Amino acid sequence: IIDDGKFKNIKVTSIFDKPEKLHLIGPRFVDNAVNLITSSEIDVVVDALGSYDFSLQLIKTALKFNKHVVTTSKVVAKNMEELTKLATDNNVSFLYEATVCGGTQVVYPLSLVAKCNDVSKIYGILSGSINYVLTRMHVDWIDYKKSLELAGENKFTEKNPKLDVNGTDSVQKITILSNLAFQTKINMSEVISRPISTINEDVINYTRNNDLVIKYVAGAYKKGKNITIFVEPFVFNKNHPFANVMEEENIVAIESEFNGQLVFQGLGAGGYPTGSAVVSDIWKLYEGIDGYDYVNNATYNINKKYELKKPLPFCFNLKICSIVPSHPFSRNLKNLQGSTFMIREMSRKNKAAHPCFQKRSLFAGKKKGTPPRAFFSHSVFEVCAVIILQTLIGLQRVLSGLIQCLHQLAVFLHIAAHRGQNGDFFPNLIGGLHV
Repeated sequence: IIDDGKFKNIKVTSIFDKPEKLHLIGPRFVDNAVNLITSSEIDVVVDALGSYDFSLQLIKTALKFNKHVVTTSKVVAKNMEELTKLATDNNVSFLYEATVCGGTQVVYPLSLVAKCNDVSKIYGILSGSINYVLTRMHVDWIDYKKSLELAGENKFTEKNPKLDVNGTDSVQKITILSNLAFQTKINMSEVISRPISTINEDVINYTRNNDLVIKYVAGAYKKGKNITIFVEPFVFNKNHPFANVMEEENIVAIESEFNGQLVFQGLGAGGYPTGSAVVSDIWKLYEGIDGYDYVNNATYNINKKYELKKPLPFCFNLKICSIVPSHPFSRNLKNLQGSTFMIREMSRKNKAAHPCFQKRSLFAGKKKGTPPRAFFSHSVFEVCAVIILQTLIGLQRVLSGLIQCLHQLAVFLHIAAHRGQNGDFFPNLIGGLHV
Protein backbone atom coordinates (compact mmCIF):
# COMPACT_ATOMS: atom_id res chain seq x y z
CA ILE A 1 0.00 0.00 0.00
CA ILE A 2 2.84 2.38 0.87
CA ASP A 3 4.88 1.43 -2.20
CA ASP A 4 2.00 2.50 -4.45
CA GLY A 5 3.14 6.09 -3.92
CA LYS A 6 0.14 7.48 -2.06
CA PHE A 7 2.30 8.31 0.96
CA LYS A 8 5.34 10.16 -0.39
CA ASN A 9 6.61 11.06 3.07
CA ILE A 10 6.59 7.47 4.32
CA LYS A 11 9.18 4.95 3.22
CA VAL A 12 9.65 1.26 4.03
CA THR A 13 13.42 0.86 4.49
CA SER A 14 13.87 -2.66 5.92
CA ILE A 15 11.85 -5.85 6.32
CA PHE A 16 12.62 -8.70 8.69
CA ASP A 17 11.10 -12.09 7.90
CA LYS A 18 11.93 -15.75 7.44
CA PRO A 19 14.84 -16.50 5.05
CA GLU A 20 12.50 -18.25 2.60
CA LYS A 21 10.80 -14.89 1.99
CA LEU A 22 14.01 -13.34 0.65
CA HIS A 23 12.96 -13.72 -3.00
CA LEU A 24 9.72 -11.84 -2.27
CA ILE A 25 11.21 -9.03 -0.21
CA GLY A 26 14.34 -8.31 -2.23
CA PRO A 27 17.06 -5.82 -1.18
CA ARG A 28 15.09 -4.55 1.84
CA PHE A 29 15.33 -7.97 3.54
CA VAL A 30 17.24 -8.14 6.83
CA ASP A 31 17.92 -11.23 8.92
CA ASN A 32 18.49 -9.56 12.29
CA ALA A 33 15.46 -8.02 13.96
CA VAL A 34 17.41 -6.44 16.81
CA ASN A 35 19.70 -4.53 14.45
CA LEU A 36 16.63 -3.34 12.56
CA ILE A 37 14.70 -1.97 15.52
CA THR A 38 17.76 -0.32 17.08
CA SER A 39 18.81 1.42 13.85
CA SER A 40 18.93 5.21 14.02
CA GLU A 41 17.50 5.40 10.49
CA ILE A 42 14.14 3.94 11.55
CA ASP A 43 11.38 5.94 13.25
CA VAL A 44 8.55 3.37 13.29
CA VAL A 45 8.65 -0.39 13.84
CA VAL A 46 5.72 -2.37 12.43
CA ASP A 47 5.14 -5.81 13.94
CA ALA A 48 3.12 -8.03 11.62
CA LEU A 49 4.83 -11.35 12.31
CA GLY A 50 1.75 -13.05 13.72
CA SER A 51 3.77 -14.53 16.61
CA TYR A 52 3.31 -14.02 20.34
CA ASP A 53 6.41 -14.28 22.55
CA PHE A 54 8.77 -13.02 19.84
CA SER A 55 6.43 -10.13 18.98
CA LEU A 56 6.14 -9.17 22.64
CA GLN A 57 9.92 -8.99 23.07
CA LEU A 58 10.29 -7.11 19.78
CA ILE A 59 7.69 -4.51 20.80
CA LYS A 60 9.25 -3.98 24.22
CA THR A 61 12.74 -3.59 22.75
CA ALA A 62 11.54 -1.14 20.10
CA LEU A 63 9.73 1.03 22.66
CA LYS A 64 12.78 1.07 24.93
CA PHE A 65 14.86 2.30 21.98
CA ASN A 66 12.41 5.17 21.48
CA LYS A 67 10.73 3.75 18.37
CA HIS A 68 7.05 4.21 17.66
CA VAL A 69 5.39 0.80 17.35
CA VAL A 70 2.47 -0.32 15.21
CA THR A 71 1.39 -3.93 15.73
CA THR A 72 -1.11 -6.49 14.48
CA SER A 73 -0.31 -8.91 17.32
CA LYS A 74 -2.90 -9.95 19.89
CA VAL A 75 -0.27 -9.62 22.62
CA VAL A 76 -2.03 -6.31 23.23
CA ALA A 77 -4.96 -8.11 24.87
CA LYS A 78 -2.87 -9.37 27.77
CA ASN A 79 -0.21 -6.65 27.91
CA MET A 80 -2.05 -3.44 26.97
CA GLU A 81 -1.37 -1.63 30.23
CA GLU A 82 2.33 -2.54 30.36
CA LEU A 83 3.03 -1.68 26.72
CA THR A 84 1.08 1.59 26.87
CA LYS A 85 3.01 2.67 29.97
CA LEU A 86 6.32 1.66 28.36
CA ALA A 87 5.50 3.81 25.32
CA THR A 88 4.54 6.77 27.53
CA ASP A 89 7.71 6.47 29.61
CA ASN A 90 9.84 6.59 26.44
CA ASN A 91 7.83 9.41 24.84
CA VAL A 92 6.74 7.32 21.84
CA SER A 93 3.44 5.94 20.56
CA PHE A 94 2.02 2.44 20.64
CA LEU A 95 -0.77 1.79 18.07
CA TYR A 96 -2.73 -1.39 17.39
CA GLU A 97 -5.68 -0.64 15.09
CA ALA A 98 -5.11 -3.83 13.08
CA THR A 99 -5.50 -6.12 16.10
CA VAL A 100 -9.30 -5.90 15.99
CA CYS A 101 -11.47 -6.21 12.88
CA GLY A 102 -8.74 -5.30 10.36
CA GLY A 103 -10.06 -2.86 7.76
CA THR A 104 -13.18 -2.03 9.76
CA GLN A 105 -10.95 0.17 11.96
CA VAL A 106 -12.95 0.51 15.16
CA VAL A 107 -10.16 0.84 17.76
CA TYR A 108 -9.34 4.53 17.24
CA PRO A 109 -13.01 5.66 17.01
CA LEU A 110 -13.75 3.70 20.18
CA SER A 111 -10.90 5.43 22.01
CA LEU A 112 -12.37 8.81 21.00
CA VAL A 113 -15.88 7.82 22.09
CA ALA A 114 -14.63 6.53 25.46
CA LYS A 115 -12.72 9.77 26.02
CA CYS A 116 -15.86 11.90 26.33
CA ASN A 117 -18.64 9.32 26.75
CA ASP A 118 -19.70 6.68 29.20
CA VAL A 119 -19.67 3.53 27.04
CA SER A 120 -22.23 1.00 28.24
CA LYS A 121 -22.18 -1.73 25.58
CA ILE A 122 -19.99 -2.98 22.79
CA TYR A 123 -20.78 -6.06 20.72
CA GLY A 124 -20.44 -7.50 17.25
CA ILE A 125 -19.03 -10.08 14.88
CA LEU A 126 -15.30 -9.70 15.50
CA SER A 127 -13.90 -12.74 13.69
CA GLY A 128 -13.87 -12.34 9.91
CA SER A 129 -12.46 -15.86 9.49
CA ILE A 130 -15.22 -17.53 11.50
CA ASN A 131 -17.85 -15.44 9.75
CA TYR A 132 -16.42 -16.68 6.43
CA VAL A 133 -16.66 -20.29 7.64
CA LEU A 134 -20.27 -19.86 8.76
CA THR A 135 -21.16 -18.17 5.46
CA ARG A 136 -19.76 -21.10 3.47
CA MET A 137 -21.67 -23.58 5.64
CA HIS A 138 -24.95 -21.69 5.44
CA VAL A 139 -24.91 -20.41 1.85
CA ASP A 140 -22.90 -23.03 -0.02
CA TRP A 141 -23.84 -26.10 2.04
CA ILE A 142 -20.15 -26.86 2.62
CA ASP A 143 -19.26 -28.82 5.75
CA TYR A 144 -17.34 -27.30 8.65
CA LYS A 145 -13.98 -28.92 7.90
CA LYS A 146 -13.93 -27.88 4.24
CA SER A 147 -15.14 -24.36 5.08
CA LEU A 148 -12.28 -23.94 7.54
CA GLU A 149 -9.81 -25.15 4.90
CA LEU A 150 -11.13 -22.56 2.44
CA ALA A 151 -10.70 -19.84 5.07
CA GLY A 152 -7.08 -20.94 5.52
CA GLU A 153 -6.44 -20.98 1.77
CA ASN A 154 -7.68 -17.38 1.58
CA LYS A 155 -5.39 -16.46 4.51
CA PHE A 156 -8.31 -15.39 6.67
CA THR A 157 -7.43 -17.57 9.69
CA GLU A 158 -4.64 -17.15 12.22
CA LYS A 159 -1.44 -19.14 11.66
CA ASN A 160 -2.87 -21.55 14.21
CA PRO A 161 -6.56 -21.90 13.18
CA LYS A 162 -7.39 -23.37 16.58
CA LEU A 163 -7.19 -19.83 17.95
CA ASP A 164 -10.13 -18.94 15.70
CA VAL A 165 -12.35 -21.98 16.20
CA ASN A 166 -11.94 -22.25 19.98
CA GLY A 167 -12.84 -18.59 20.42
CA THR A 168 -9.42 -17.35 21.59
CA ASP A 169 -9.11 -14.85 18.75
CA SER A 170 -12.52 -13.31 19.51
CA VAL A 171 -11.79 -13.33 23.25
CA GLN A 172 -8.58 -11.38 22.63
CA LYS A 173 -10.40 -8.85 20.47
CA ILE A 174 -13.28 -8.21 22.87
CA THR A 175 -10.73 -7.89 25.69
CA ILE A 176 -8.89 -5.15 23.79
CA LEU A 177 -12.12 -3.30 23.01
CA SER A 178 -13.42 -3.66 26.57
CA ASN A 179 -10.20 -2.30 28.06
CA LEU A 180 -10.49 0.78 25.86
CA ALA A 181 -14.24 1.21 26.29
CA PHE A 182 -14.29 0.90 30.08
CA GLN A 183 -10.73 2.13 30.82
CA THR A 184 -9.94 -0.89 32.96
CA LYS A 185 -7.98 -4.13 32.77
CA ILE A 186 -9.84 -7.25 31.72
CA ASN A 187 -8.22 -10.65 32.05
CA MET A 188 -8.98 -12.97 29.14
CA SER A 189 -9.79 -15.74 31.61
CA GLU A 190 -12.75 -13.63 32.76
CA VAL A 191 -14.42 -13.78 29.34
CA ILE A 192 -17.05 -16.50 29.07
CA SER A 193 -16.71 -18.18 25.69
CA ARG A 194 -18.16 -21.10 23.76
CA PRO A 195 -16.32 -22.50 20.74
CA ILE A 196 -17.71 -22.61 17.21
CA SER A 197 -17.00 -26.35 17.09
CA THR A 198 -20.33 -26.88 18.86
CA ILE A 199 -22.11 -25.97 15.61
CA ASN A 200 -22.67 -29.03 13.47
CA GLU A 201 -24.46 -29.76 10.19
CA ASP A 202 -27.78 -30.45 11.94
CA VAL A 203 -27.74 -26.99 13.50
CA ILE A 204 -27.01 -25.32 10.16
CA ASN A 205 -29.80 -27.27 8.44
CA TYR A 206 -32.28 -26.34 11.15
CA THR A 207 -31.50 -22.62 10.97
CA ARG A 208 -31.48 -22.61 7.17
CA ASN A 209 -34.91 -24.26 7.04
CA ASN A 210 -36.36 -21.73 9.50
CA ASP A 211 -35.01 -18.50 7.95
CA LEU A 212 -32.41 -18.10 10.68
CA VAL A 213 -28.67 -17.42 10.50
CA ILE A 214 -25.91 -18.37 12.96
CA LYS A 215 -23.24 -15.78 13.79
CA TYR A 216 -20.34 -15.81 16.23
CA VAL A 217 -20.82 -12.82 18.52
CA ALA A 218 -18.58 -11.19 21.11
CA GLY A 219 -19.94 -8.60 23.48
CA ALA A 220 -19.46 -6.69 26.71
CA TYR A 221 -21.85 -4.55 28.69
CA LYS A 222 -21.53 -2.49 31.82
CA LYS A 223 -24.17 -1.96 34.45
CA GLY A 224 -23.07 0.09 37.41
CA LYS A 225 -19.84 -1.44 38.66
CA ASN A 226 -20.45 -4.78 36.97
CA ILE A 227 -19.19 -5.90 33.57
CA THR A 228 -20.26 -8.99 31.64
CA ILE A 229 -18.18 -10.21 28.69
CA PHE A 230 -18.97 -13.14 26.42
CA VAL A 231 -18.12 -14.84 23.13
CA GLU A 232 -20.58 -17.39 21.75
CA PRO A 233 -22.74 -18.42 18.76
CA PHE A 234 -26.09 -16.71 18.25
CA VAL A 235 -29.01 -17.42 15.96
CA PHE A 236 -30.44 -14.34 14.24
CA ASN A 237 -33.61 -13.74 12.31
CA LYS A 238 -32.58 -13.39 8.64
CA ASN A 239 -33.72 -9.72 8.61
CA HIS A 240 -31.41 -8.66 11.43
CA PRO A 241 -28.44 -6.50 10.32
CA PHE A 242 -26.01 -8.97 11.86
CA ALA A 243 -27.49 -11.80 9.77
CA ASN A 244 -26.54 -9.97 6.59
CA VAL A 245 -22.87 -9.56 7.52
CA MET A 246 -21.35 -12.14 5.18
CA GLU A 247 -18.00 -13.61 4.14
CA GLU A 248 -14.99 -12.12 5.98
CA GLU A 249 -16.85 -9.00 7.10
CA ASN A 250 -17.04 -7.67 10.66
CA ILE A 251 -19.59 -5.49 12.39
CA VAL A 252 -19.23 -3.69 15.72
CA ALA A 253 -21.86 -1.69 17.63
CA ILE A 254 -20.93 0.77 20.39
CA GLU A 255 -23.53 2.25 22.72
CA SER A 256 -22.63 5.27 24.83
CA GLU A 257 -24.23 8.00 26.90
CA PHE A 258 -24.15 10.88 24.41
CA ASN A 259 -23.58 9.21 21.03
CA GLY A 260 -26.29 6.57 21.24
CA GLN A 261 -25.47 3.64 19.01
CA LEU A 262 -22.56 3.75 16.56
CA VAL A 263 -22.11 0.89 14.08
CA PHE A 264 -18.95 0.03 12.15
CA GLN A 265 -18.94 -2.56 9.36
CA GLY A 266 -16.24 -3.65 6.93
CA LEU A 267 -13.73 -6.30 5.92
CA GLY A 268 -12.03 -7.84 8.91
CA ALA A 269 -9.79 -10.61 7.57
CA GLY A 270 -7.16 -10.77 4.86
CA GLY A 271 -3.90 -9.06 3.97
CA TYR A 272 -5.16 -5.83 2.43
CA PRO A 273 -7.79 -4.93 5.07
CA THR A 274 -5.25 -5.58 7.82
CA GLY A 275 -2.56 -3.74 5.85
CA SER A 276 -4.79 -0.69 5.45
CA ALA A 277 -5.28 -0.57 9.23
CA VAL A 278 -1.51 -0.71 9.73
CA VAL A 279 -0.94 2.13 7.25
CA SER A 280 -3.66 4.21 8.92
CA ASP A 281 -1.75 3.89 12.20
CA ILE A 282 1.50 4.96 10.52
CA TRP A 283 -0.31 7.94 9.03
CA LYS A 284 -1.66 8.87 12.48
CA LEU A 285 1.93 9.13 13.67
CA TYR A 286 2.80 11.35 10.70
CA GLU A 287 -0.19 13.56 11.51
CA GLY A 288 0.92 13.87 15.13
CA ILE A 289 -1.66 11.60 16.78
CA ASP A 290 0.21 10.15 19.72
CA GLY A 291 -1.87 7.05 20.34
CA TYR A 292 -5.03 5.70 21.90
CA ASP A 293 -6.16 7.11 25.24
CA TYR A 294 -5.98 4.17 27.59
CA VAL A 295 -5.49 4.39 31.35
CA ASN A 296 -6.41 1.65 33.77
CA ASN A 297 -8.23 3.95 36.17
CA ALA A 298 -11.47 2.07 36.86
CA THR A 299 -12.29 -1.06 38.81
CA TYR A 300 -15.26 -3.28 38.00
CA ASN A 301 -16.66 -6.59 39.11
CA ILE A 302 -16.51 -9.13 36.29
CA ASN A 303 -19.49 -11.45 36.09
CA LYS A 304 -17.91 -14.90 36.17
CA LYS A 305 -21.20 -16.80 36.47
CA TYR A 306 -22.69 -15.31 33.36
CA GLU A 307 -25.26 -17.37 31.51
CA LEU A 308 -27.09 -15.75 28.60
CA LYS A 309 -30.83 -16.12 29.13
CA LYS A 310 -32.12 -13.52 26.71
CA PRO A 311 -31.05 -12.93 23.11
CA LEU A 312 -29.83 -9.89 21.25
CA PRO A 313 -32.46 -7.93 19.28
CA PHE A 314 -33.93 -9.95 16.42
CA CYS A 315 -31.97 -13.04 17.39
CA PHE A 316 -32.56 -16.34 19.08
CA ASN A 317 -29.76 -17.64 21.25
CA LEU A 318 -28.82 -21.26 20.77
CA LYS A 319 -29.71 -22.04 24.36
CA ILE A 320 -33.16 -20.46 24.55
CA CYS A 321 -36.10 -19.43 22.39
CA SER A 322 -37.31 -16.00 23.41
CA ILE A 323 -39.96 -13.56 22.24
CA VAL A 324 -39.50 -10.33 24.16
CA PRO A 325 -35.86 -9.29 23.69
CA SER A 326 -35.04 -8.13 27.21
CA HIS A 327 -31.33 -8.85 26.86
CA PRO A 328 -29.18 -5.93 28.13
CA PHE A 329 -28.45 -5.00 24.51
CA SER A 330 -32.16 -4.51 23.73
CA ARG A 331 -33.69 -1.12 24.31
CA ASN A 332 -37.20 -0.83 22.90
CA LEU A 333 -40.14 -2.61 21.31
CA LYS A 334 -38.87 -1.90 17.79
CA ASN A 335 -36.76 -5.00 18.21
CA LEU A 336 -39.90 -7.14 18.26
CA GLN A 337 -40.26 -6.87 14.49
CA GLY A 338 -38.04 -9.92 14.13
CA SER A 339 -40.30 -12.15 16.22
CA THR A 340 -42.58 -13.49 13.46
CA PHE A 341 -40.74 -16.82 13.56
CA MET A 342 -41.70 -17.29 17.19
CA ILE A 343 -45.33 -16.31 16.58
CA ARG A 344 -45.59 -18.82 13.74
CA GLU A 345 -44.13 -21.61 15.85
CA MET A 346 -46.34 -20.83 18.85
CA SER A 347 -49.48 -21.00 16.74
CA ARG A 348 -48.91 -24.66 15.98
CA LYS A 349 -51.26 -27.03 17.74
CA ASN A 350 -48.49 -29.49 18.42
CA LYS A 351 -46.33 -27.66 20.94
CA ALA A 352 -43.84 -30.50 20.88
CA ALA A 353 -42.79 -29.27 17.45
CA HIS A 354 -41.65 -25.97 18.91
CA PRO A 355 -37.94 -25.91 19.75
CA CYS A 356 -38.69 -24.42 23.16
CA PHE A 357 -40.34 -27.67 24.21
CA GLN A 358 -37.72 -30.04 22.81
CA LYS A 359 -35.65 -32.03 25.24
CA ARG A 360 -32.85 -32.99 22.89
CA SER A 361 -29.63 -30.99 23.07
CA LEU A 362 -28.83 -28.72 20.15
CA PHE A 363 -25.22 -29.84 20.20
CA ALA A 364 -25.85 -33.55 20.57
CA GLY A 365 -26.15 -34.14 16.84
CA LYS A 366 -27.79 -37.53 17.45
CA LYS A 367 -30.58 -37.00 14.99
CA LYS A 368 -30.59 -34.91 11.83
CA GLY A 369 -32.65 -31.74 12.14
CA THR A 370 -32.62 -31.81 15.93
CA PRO A 371 -33.91 -28.41 17.11
CA PRO A 372 -32.35 -26.46 19.97
CA ARG A 373 -32.83 -27.36 23.57
CA ALA A 374 -34.46 -24.52 25.46
CA PHE A 375 -37.24 -23.58 27.81
CA PHE A 376 -40.24 -21.27 27.67
CA SER A 377 -40.70 -18.84 30.53
CA HIS A 378 -42.65 -15.79 29.33
CA SER A 379 -45.87 -14.39 30.72
CA VAL A 380 -49.16 -14.14 28.84
CA PHE A 381 -48.71 -10.36 28.84
CA GLU A 382 -45.43 -10.63 26.93
CA VAL A 383 -46.97 -12.95 24.35
CA CYS A 384 -50.01 -10.67 23.94
CA ALA A 385 -47.74 -7.63 23.54
CA VAL A 386 -46.00 -9.26 20.61
CA ILE A 387 -49.28 -10.35 18.99
CA ILE A 388 -50.77 -6.86 19.37
CA LEU A 389 -47.66 -5.27 17.89
CA GLN A 390 -47.67 -7.62 14.89
CA THR A 391 -51.38 -6.88 14.37
CA LEU A 392 -50.77 -3.12 14.42
CA ILE A 393 -47.96 -3.51 11.89
CA GLY A 394 -50.34 -5.44 9.63
CA LEU A 395 -53.07 -2.78 9.95
CA GLN A 396 -50.54 -0.08 9.14
CA ARG A 397 -49.63 -1.84 5.92
CA VAL A 398 -53.29 -2.24 4.94
CA LEU A 399 -54.04 1.45 5.57
CA SER A 400 -50.93 2.46 3.64
CA GLY A 401 -52.08 0.41 0.64
CA LEU A 402 -55.61 1.89 0.81
CA ILE A 403 -54.26 5.46 0.91
CA GLN A 404 -52.08 4.73 -2.10
CA CYS A 405 -55.05 3.39 -4.07
CA LEU A 406 -57.14 6.49 -3.22
CA HIS A 407 -54.28 8.72 -4.32
CA GLN A 408 -54.02 6.95 -7.67
CA LEU A 409 -57.80 7.26 -8.16
CA ALA A 410 -57.66 11.00 -7.43
CA VAL A 411 -54.89 11.47 -9.99
CA PHE A 412 -56.89 9.51 -12.58
CA LEU A 413 -60.04 11.63 -11.99
CA HIS A 414 -57.99 14.83 -12.14
CA ILE A 415 -56.48 13.87 -15.50
CA ALA A 416 -59.89 12.81 -16.83
CA ALA A 417 -61.31 16.23 -15.92
CA HIS A 418 -58.66 17.90 -18.11
CA ARG A 419 -59.02 15.75 -21.21
CA GLY A 420 -58.32 17.44 -24.55
CA GLN A 421 -60.94 17.95 -27.23
CA ASN A 422 -59.72 14.89 -29.09
CA GLY A 423 -60.28 12.75 -26.03
CA ASP A 424 -56.55 12.49 -25.29
CA PHE A 425 -55.57 12.30 -21.63
CA PHE A 426 -52.59 14.57 -22.38
CA PRO A 427 -53.90 18.07 -23.26
CA ASN A 428 -51.60 20.59 -24.87
CA LEU A 429 -50.33 22.40 -21.82
CA ILE A 430 -47.14 24.40 -21.56
CA GLY A 431 -44.83 22.59 -19.16
CA GLY A 432 -45.92 19.04 -19.96
CA LEU A 433 -48.34 16.79 -18.16
CA HIS A 434 -50.94 18.31 -15.91
CA VAL A 435 -50.98 16.18 -12.74
